[in-house]
Amino acid sequence: DAGGGTFLRLHQAGARVKDLKLLSITHFHPDHASELPALLWSGTLSGMKNLVVSGPSGSKAIPGLKDFLGSLFNAKTGAFPWSKLSGRKPKLRAVETDFKSKSPVEIYKDGNLRVTAVGVPHAKLPTLGYRVDIGGVSVGFGADQAGTGTGYKGFSRAFVRLVQGVDVLVMHFAVSEEVKRGPIRFHAKPSVVGKIAQAAGVRTLVLSHLFKVDGNPNFSLSNLESNLAHLKNHYSGTVVLAEDLKCIEVKKIAKKQ
Repeated sequence: DAGGGTFLRLHQAGARVKDLKLLSITHFHPDHASELPALLWSGTLSGMKNLVVSGPSGSKAIPGLKDFLGSLFNAKTGAFPWSKLSGRKPKLRAVETDFKSKSPVEIYKDGNLRVTAVGVPHAKLPTLGYRVDIGGVSVGFGADQAGTGTGYKGFSRAFVRLVQGVDVLVMHFAVSEEVKRGPIRFHAKPSVVGKIAQAAGVRTLVLSHLFKVDGNPNFSLSNLESNLAHLKNHYSGTVVLAEDLKCIEVKKIAKKQ
């Protein structure tokens, strides 16, 4: 994703925008996609040659990846007309994936790097979850996703199949266990996050997208200790709280015989 702060954090991490080969967008809420123009602007100035951008297809109400990119970069109607940008413009390739897909779709492959995706529930907003396999290790990215079924108490079996056995699973931990309406249509409760990780058989769960609104008990940081306890009631592996610029080693752990 490319939400607020992505450009700055890439620089602070010592990465170079010109080296980006793939940018996978989960969905088009501003906190996940608003810095795409800044990244591409930097790419035109720094010598980026090619970039694959992946994202979900659209619905009747929400545009898909190609329309989203058009709204930003169309030469006549875009907010940042691509043909008028200075510098050598990288070649963009948009890979739009059906967000209704329940089977993994390969969106990118380069050497020992393979990226696959399936649709995940995020209210009615087209959204993708991703799996990255590289050099014998794997990482799953849950994106913003709610549970499914009556009252959103279940979870996406398609996503569990996608990330089955990954070495590290990154899940968003936005809402509290007590949430009853509103945000529950968009985000899974801590207990559901735990169930997803346990069902997928992952050994390390990284919790990101921690959220707080002062005076509002619906979000995860309103009572982090309690919400973590609800998660751990359903998940027996290692839990790590994500922080900007935190490094997490991804390695294959031999399974006990």
